[in-house]
Amino acid sequence: MAPFGSQNKFFAVNGPWSLQECFMQMVYNSDNFVVVQFDLPHREIEELGPEQMLRGGYEIVDKFARKEIFIEGAMAESFKDGVTAMMETSPSEEEMDDYIERYTSLMQHPVILH
Repeated sequence: MAPFGSQNKFFAVNGPWSLQECFMQMVYNSDNFVVVQFDLPHREIEELGPEQMLRGGYEIVDKFARKEIFIEGAMAESFKDGVTAMMETSPSEEEMDDYIERYTSLMQHPVILH
C-alpha cells in the first residue's frame, strides 16, 4: 500500500509497567473505507528486513456500516500481499474498495467513537 499520510508515533503498554514505541499510518481513505496500519517494531530482531511487518496489523473501517475489524498475522500479510499486487495495475478507487469489501463480512465491532 502506498502511504497516504505521515507516520504517527504513539506508545502502547507492553507488559505491566513498560511502554513500547508504536507507529500508525493511514494507508487508504475513500468515501467507503479507511485503512490504518499499526506497526509495533521489535528492536531485538535485526535480521528481518524493513518490508516485513514484525507485529501489528491493519484496522479496516467500513464508514457506512460503521463497523471495523483489526487484522493481524497471516491475514494481515495476505491483505498486504493482495494490495501490493493490485498496486501494480494502478487500480481505481472502486477496485480498491471492492478488494477491501471482501473483509466486511468479518467485521463485528461497531465504530462508536473514532
